[in-house]
Amino acid sequence: VSGGMGAAIVLALATALCAGIGEETLIRGALQPALGIVPAAFLHGILHAQFSHAPTLIIQVAIWSCCMGIVRRFTNTTTTIIGHAGFNLVTTFLFAFNP
Repeated sequence: VSGGMGAAIVLALATALCAGIGEETLIRGALQPALGIVPAAFLHGILHAQFSHAPTLIIQVAIWSCCMGIVRRFTNTTTTIIGHAGFNLVTTFLFAFNP
């Protein structure tokens, strides 16, 4: 795909999948079983501290991460990967196409 909307869609999908797989494997697959839901969620929030409005974003991500941690506790990591990737995909398009 060369440029334009097609390239943007491919890039958004790749970003959503890579972040979903990577973060959920680390946070939910490795850290949550060892540390528990809340500490793993807080560390997930810290991973996003490089963005603007960091304190607010850390809290928002940690709350979202607690919800995903509860989902993981009752299902599996694959479920949270799908949820995380879907969330990232939707928010990517909201940011990209919001004037």
